[in-house]
This record gives sequence, structure tokens and C-alpha cells, in this order.
Amino acid sequence: MKKLSIIIPVYNNWAFTASCLKSIFSLTGYKQDDFEVIVTDDDSEDGTSFMIQGYLDFYSNLKYTRNDRNLGFAVTCNRGAVHAEGEYLVFLNNDTRVTRGWDKSLVETISKDRNIWIAGAKCIYPDGTIQHAGVAFPDFFLYHLYHIYSGAPSFFPLSDYEKDYQCVTGACFIIRKTDFELLSGFGERYRNGFEDVDLCLRIIQLGKRIVYQPRCEITHYESKSDGRFGSMSHNKAVLLERWMTKIRPDEIEHFRNDIEHTLKSGQLRTIKDFSENFRSGDIKIIGNYKLRNSNEIIINPAKSGNGILIPGQNLDEGLHLLIAGEINARSSGKLLLKYMTSQEKHYSDNKCFTKKILPGQNIFYFTLFSSHLSGELMLEFSKFKDEVSLNKLCLYSFTGDPQRSAPSVAVLCHNNSNPSFVHIFINSLLKEETRPVPIKLLITTDNMEKPGAINYFDSDEIDITLKECTYNDLPAVYNEFIEKSGCRYGISINDSVNLTGNDIKRFVELMETDPGIGIIYRSDQKYLPFNNDFFSPGKEVQNITLRGIKDLPVCFRISAWQDAGRFDTRFSYYFNLDLCIAILSGGNWKSCPLDGIGAQSFINQASYPAEIKSGLEDLRTLFYAKHAKFLMKQLILSARFNYRNWSARLSHQCGQKSLNPHDTLLGSIKVHLNHFVKRIFN
Repeated sequence: MKKLSIIIPVYNNWAFTASCLKSIFSLTGYKQDDFEVIVTDDDSEDGTSFMIQGYLDFYSNLKYTRNDRNLGFAVTCNRGAVHAEGEYLVFLNNDTRVTRGWDKSLVETISKDRNIWIAGAKCIYPDGTIQHAGVAFPDFFLYHLYHIYSGAPSFFPLSDYEKDYQCVTGACFIIRKTDFELLSGFGERYRNGFEDVDLCLRIIQLGKRIVYQPRCEITHYESKSDGRFGSMSHNKAVLLERWMTKIRPDEIEHFRNDIEHTLKSGQLRTIKDFSENFRSGDIKIIGNYKLRNSNEIIINPAKSGNGILIPGQNLDEGLHLLIAGEINARSSGKLLLKYMTSQEKHYSDNKCFTKKILPGQNIFYFTLFSSHLSGELMLEFSKFKDEVSLNKLCLYSFTGDPQRSAPSVAVLCHNNSNPSFVHIFINSLLKEETRPVPIKLLITTDNMEKPGAINYFDSDEIDITLKECTYNDLPAVYNEFIEKSGCRYGISINDSVNLTGNDIKRFVELMETDPGIGIIYRSDQKYLPFNNDFFSPGKEVQNITLRGIKDLPVCFRISAWQDAGRFDTRFSYYFNLDLCIAILSGGNWKSCPLDGIGAQSFINQASYPAEIKSGLEDLRTLFYAKHAKFLMKQLILSARFNYRNWSARLSHQCGQKSLNPHDTLLGSIKVHLNHFVKRIFN
């Protein structure tokens, strides 16, 4: 009998399935005879059944079954279990990648106690933050269930030890086959949602244990299957019908226990407990408030906003901050932690972390890297209709990732028509007051023999690589350079962008402070209209099509670049813009605006290089075909949230000379990029 049967339910998204399979067969510790992988296909329509044949020919311990119609997650998993020959079943989503030792840590956990019926994994987003470290039930669980510590760094001490929960995610867990059969598998009344919650609660009802094991760490892209959220109302109704009176709220209990555990172990250190006496003046409260007693602040809603200013702290290099507390609320709202980096002079809605607050007792926690913070932090109470009671507010510190290297940046620039740009740029990097983190600079040009082109490319203090290449070769050249650079961040610009060393410092500090940021773009897009009359009839509409702008400058995280598939070598132009949308459309990253990054303006199509101009229409067609689904989603959201009678206005604009619907889509996403990201990804 085999030790493990790894069951992977799939519906489309073959690229994720292939990546998952590669990680399993290369990183699973058990011998091939001791485990099997069962891919259960829920009638995929993307060629999965064809593409997997090569894997079946190569791996003798890989099985493949296929439903004749789409039946949903529960049925597909249960059918996979029927074919399993292992003592233990591991259910694993196809949008995951495992790490070395993942399998044995699960087996060791569940086999040490017969009362443990499920052991679950720690799931990490591609940006290195936590997606799942256990499921906690808040006071107001009737409408809200979530993964505790989601968004904290992967090494967050409160999530880094083995403990019991009422529930863990179905993205990766192990269960004995005999126990799974005794439970009759996943509940088939559910449709792609809450099947794992229901299964776990049935185990708890039997008095058995569910254990979270952080030593099993996987990367999880989360919710990539088509139709993942199509039946959430139905699923929630089924769950509450059975469990509403039986679920025990445990979020606050877990949080308090985790704080106590990590303080005792020395993984967490208290900097200041402000709630010991809110009257002491250690914090400044903005807006309408009152003190019920010395350890409780009552904050009343105010149109001008309410907030608490937390004083800055001098911390050792490499430490992270944990701002945490407890709140009682009568209505729902949002708690925002706003910050400034050392190069910033004001708070912004773009530089903040958000926590949703629900009626009842809530905990909140924010983690951020301390090294680049400037001054105080602002804890802002937003969109509350009734008063909020703040009972506890503490500031802690914990050690960062010991394997984390110092940040470095790969700067890519194609210098085709402005050789003086390089001279100005390098001079700004050499200035002591604006000297950024270590940079590896790639300068490309189509002709190294141009008069004056090479004179400015020599510097002993900056790592500079020169390469002669055409526009057509740029994406491939850039990809190769980034792969070899070992840098954490990348910047791709052309010689019309006024980038400075100070811009790079600000870019790195924002990226270092918030690991969820995948791209940073110019906040001052002067070549795009930014007003509420953009779609209004009777207004002059600027030409915002691909015909009228240069490729965007882009600052990006290398891991986001990898997640998006790197620069697309099919593009000889627009590859920066393509990368931006590819990063955002994956749903794993957010963007942030940054003042500066130079200025770009409209250009005449006649000024395009000949090799670009001849194939420009093909590039536009490729761009639209690749991103049509995402761009359409953004247009609909833009119209829904920002404009009335959007279809009429769109029709009016599309009637303008030289515009078409796709051009309007592109303009819409760039004009409202920041708004889209906040609505979709925060």
C-alpha cells in the first residue's frame, strides 16, 4: 500500500497544474513507489486532457481521471479519493507549488496522534506574505470567515508554530483515507466554496483534532479556477444552516494566545503598550472621541475623519513592526494604517494597510518593515456609522527574515536618441544625498557607433553593462539581464524619462515597506486626461490610444515579473505596458503611484523606429488579444463605480475619429489604474 495519494482537482488553468506537478515530482521526499498523484479533471476546456499526456508517459505514479461534465470541487475531490491507494490522502489545489519537506512534515504531524484527523499547511502568496495560517472565526462570523494573519510576512512569529484550529484550508491538507471515508468525504451540497470548512467542523464535532503545521509551506496563488465564487451565496446559506449555532468564535482567543506564546519564546518584543493608560499623551487622537476610562477610547464618527497618531520609534536595522489591538464596533468600517517612508512628506491612501472591522469585538494587526519609515504612523478609522471603542493598542517588534539579502535594482534603459540622458542619469546616481541602493545598469542602443554615444558610459562606481541591440530584441535581452543580475527590483525606462537616484530610493523604500506592491507607476500621467468628464459628450477627447503614447516606464518587483511570465518576447514595443497589466491581471499584486519618474508626452507615430512602425498594428492586435478579458473587466468596473449611462458615453467616444472600443479600454485602465487596484486587490 502506498503511503500518500496526492489528489489535485483541476478545472482549466493548465499552466498552474503543470507548475504544481513539476514541484511535486521534484520536491516530494518519498520515493516514487511510496506516493501517487491523482489529477481529477472537472471537464476542463483548455486542453488539460491533451497536455497532461506527456506527464502520464513520463511518471508511472501519475493518474488522470476526467468528469464527463463540470461537477464542482466536492464531487471531483471525492471521485479522486475513490481511485486513491494511499494510507493518507493529501488534497492539493492546482494553483500551488510545494517546497522541500512538505510531504513528510504533514505525515509526521498527523501520525503522532490518532486523534489528529487533519494536518494543514502554511500557504504563502507569491509576494512572500501569508495567505493561510489557519482559519479563525470572529465574533461576526455569520457574514465573514477568513484566514488569520493573512498579509503578514511568511516569517511572522504568531504564525510560525504548530497549533490546533477548528478549520484549515482545503488548498493543502492531509487526512487518513479511512477517516475521509467515515466522514463520507466533502459535502456535495456545496459548489466550489466552504467544502473544507464543513469537513473540518464535522471533525471537530466528533471531538477530534485539526492541526496547523507551518513546517509544511507551499506557495498558493489562490482562487484561480473559473467560477470559483459563482455560488458563494448558496454555499454560505448551506454552511450557516448547518453550523450557525455550533461554530465557536475563536479569533480573539487565538490572537491573545499567539501574542503570549511569542512573547514568552522571545520571538516578539513589546515596544509600548499604549492601552495601559490612554491618558498619558503617548498617542495623539484626532477627531471626535471621549474616554470611558483610562484604558478605553470611544471614537465617534466624524466627516473630517478620525485617527490616532502613533509616534515614531528608533529600531535596529532589519526589525519589523507589529501594530495590534482590539476594537468593539457597532457597525462595520475600515481601519487604515497610513505610513510615510523617509522620502515622503505626507500621508496617502495609496501608502496604507487596510483591515475590515465588523460589528462586535475585533482584533487588528498590521506588520511593516521599519527600516524605511519616517516619523509617526496614522491609524485612521474610516466609514464607521456608529461609535467605535478602542480597548487595546500595542506596538511590538520582531526579527526579519535572516536570509533576506540587501535590496538591489536592475535598471534597464534603451538609449536610442538621447545620449546626454545617460550622463545626467549617472551623475544623479553618484550624488551622495540621493545615492540609491546598489544598481546594475543595462544600457542598450541600436548603434554603439553613434557620435557621442559611448562617451558617457564609463563609471567606476556603478555596475554598467552595454549592449547593442534593436527594439525587437529588447524583451529577450532584458529578461536575460534580470535573470543574471540577482536583483530584487527592476526598472525599465527609455531615454525620455527623467529618472533620478532619489526616485529610485523612494521606489525601493515603498517596495520594501509593503511586500504586496508589484509595480509602481507614475502618479502624474500628464499625457492622459484625469477628470470626471472623460466620457462626457461634448467634451474634447484626447487621443489616448496606443498610437499616441510611448511605452510606459515601469518599476517592478522581480518576483512579480517572474509571476507575470517575464517580459513577453513577442512584443518589440509596449512590453512595459504589457508587463504592468500582466502583473495586475494575475490578482496577486497591487500597484502604487509615485510622483516623478520623469515626464513623457505624446509622440507622432512617424517618429517610431522603422521596425516598430511596420509591425505596430500587429503589436496592438496582440496586446488587445492577450488582455481583452482584464481590460473589459476594468472598463465595466470603471463605468459601474464612476459614471452614469456609461454605455451611451462609451458609444459616443467610440464614434470619435481614430478611436475604437479597445483604445478606450486601454485609456480607461490607465486613467483609473489606482482606483481599480484599490477596489479589486485591497
